[in-house]
Amino acid sequence: LPLQAQLPRPDGGGYRRVEVDTFQTVQEVEAGWKLMNDVIIEGKSWPFEPIFETEEAFRGYFLSNAAFVVRNIEPDDVT
Repeated sequence: LPLQAQLPRPDGGGYRRVEVDTFQTVQEVEAGWKLMNDVIIEGKSWPFEPIFETEEAFRGYFLSNAAFVVRNIEPDDVT
């Protein structure tokens, strides 16, 4: 890792370069924590009832094993 790839843009306007990697930044961890809690609150895709109240609780569960992020590696205006 990181593993680089190209994904089609949602608007059909070419491809976007991305990479799969481990969580690297505080911002990535915070975004993952928020997304995980959103899924838990939604109640459709995750078998937990309580949300992760702290970043430490999220890290202890989700980042204690292999967890990956897909990040954009080019500016948004590149086609």
